[in-house]
Amino acid sequence: MNLYSLREAIRTKTAYPERGDTGKARLNRVINYALRQLRRDAPEALFREEWRFKLEVEFTGTFAVDTSDSLVMVRSAVVKRLATDGTLRARWIEIKKGDTYYIRRVRDVHHNAISSEDYVVLDKPWLNTTDTGLSCRIFTYEYPYPADVEKIRSVIRNPETNPRELLESLHPESLAAWRLGVGWRDTGSPDKYARGDFYQQDSPHYTPSASIPETTHQTKGTNAWGYDDVPVEQTSYGPAGKFSYKVCHVWGRLPQLDMTQEGELLPFYISSPSPASEKVETVWGQSYIKIATPHIDYVYGYGDSTKTKSYERSGIEKWIFRARHDLESPASSNNNAAIRDVEVDDIYYLWRITDASDTVVYDRGDYDPVDKRFPLKESHGHFHLRFDKSATSEEVMLCRTVRRPQVLEYDTDVPRIPPDCFEALISLACSYVVGDRDGDPKRKSLYYTSYTMELDRLKRAYTFSGAEHGPFGYGLSSFPRYGISPHDITEA
Repeated sequence: MNLYSLREAIRTKTAYPERGDTGKARLNRVINYALRQLRRDAPEALFREEWRFKLEVEFTGTFAVDTSDSLVMVRSAVVKRLATDGTLRARWIEIKKGDTYYIRRVRDVHHNAISSEDYVVLDKPWLNTTDTGLSCRIFTYEYPYPADVEKIRSVIRNPETNPRELLESLHPESLAAWRLGVGWRDTGSPDKYARGDFYQQDSPHYTPSASIPETTHQTKGTNAWGYDDVPVEQTSYGPAGKFSYKVCHVWGRLPQLDMTQEGELLPFYISSPSPASEKVETVWGQSYIKIATPHIDYVYGYGDSTKTKSYERSGIEKWIFRARHDLESPASSNNNAAIRDVEVDDIYYLWRITDASDTVVYDRGDYDPVDKRFPLKESHGHFHLRFDKSATSEEVMLCRTVRRPQVLEYDTDVPRIPPDCFEALISLACSYVVGDRDGDPKRKSLYYTSYTMELDRLKRAYTFSGAEHGPFGYGLSSFPRYGISPHDITEA
């Protein structure tokens, strides 16, 4: 059942009379609230998934603070460059001066090919601009969950090549105590893990502006949809129509096995999205769409002086998502797109990735198709996975996770739950609708009782799936002793 079918089922059961946009929005909110409640009550087996990532090897080297910019550490006479693909952004850097260690975060890393120097941009200024010979260590202290992961059930190291499940899942304070005992800066293959801190990337505090900058053209195709800068018509560009845009801020990239459609590494941290821009419509051969956003490097304090090495190096990227709300008629005589029939679904997908300093980008169909594998998701921040040791090799970690259901926004959205959960979801939503709207406790209790009965059935069915038995599935001991056959603990 999709969101539309769920609304109709609730209307059928409750005789909910209100329709139109207002009634639709209210029911959508009720359904999503009920879905979150069902997730809290239902067995975890319904929401389990796997997630993989790679451990990151720490880097050690000798740096000097830049003499004109205390936000930059310089590594000279570089033989092997530091990675500039974003995988060092948002990582931790430990700087030793005397007997004291200072911890900073890496905002960005870039390289000067002429002087053969690496520049590491910090999140906070160094103590002065004169220190040299500083021993530095760049490492990943903890790894963020994807935004929709609620908890980690187990962690397996190198599942394909040399599988080994990490032995202990510790409370964060217990892991800290362990590291105090064996060495806080210990390195090697991790054996223990715990939940780390919560981090929330600052969300955009602006609404992107989408507009049509050109209404007439002296030369055919100038600044037009379907044409490049020359201008030459490019029939490989996507069809025109009506669009709107949202922006997320991303800091850092994950060096893992999965990538976007364009081969981009996935975000280390991603913010919640900005509000949607206004909807803008154009047709083939007429004006492209202009999307304007603020200069975020300047906002973060990395864009005020062009003479510094930290200029426009906040490390933030703008990930722009686009939704198609309408499509230019495929039969139009001016429509020369090679592919004219595409899906109009009103869903925001990843469209472009730009630097924080870019204030204007143009949509002329040249970045079509959007990345359907990377839709815009609700993100409130990231918890982390923390280990007892800093990695010395790029081992793959397989995590068995519990993910929260995605928010249902569009009529075709389907909740990520098995079909036999729908009756429980509908009953719970009905109890909210009738109880919270007309205040009749008897009507509310009728549907809520139905919900609890369905929930009990789900717990019986999904507490252990298939032939899986819990650790006490055959009683207190899983092995027969003294010639007695194994039996369920309920039969003891």
